[in-house]
Amino acid sequence: MSPLQPATAASPHHHVEFYDSDEFLASTVAEYLLPAIVAGGAAFVIATSRHEHLIEAALVARGCNVGTVRRDGRYLAMDT
Repeated sequence: MSPLQPATAASPHHHVEFYDSDEFLASTVAEYLLPAIVAGGAAFVIATSRHEHLIEAALVARGCNVGTVRRDGRYLAMDT
């Protein structure tokens, strides 16, 4: 499976993706969010607590300082 590509404002899309493991889900979501975060944008995650932690760990593994981005108000995660 190829990872999702972020939609641009000019070309919004609806995506559906099935995943084999929680780790695959976290990796795919992190790859989707990271370009926006790196570009100075924001990311909003609604996930279970377990998935939220896995997504944050995947972002950290890719060099994202989630704590700083959160303090800057550019990362918000809500537990479902």
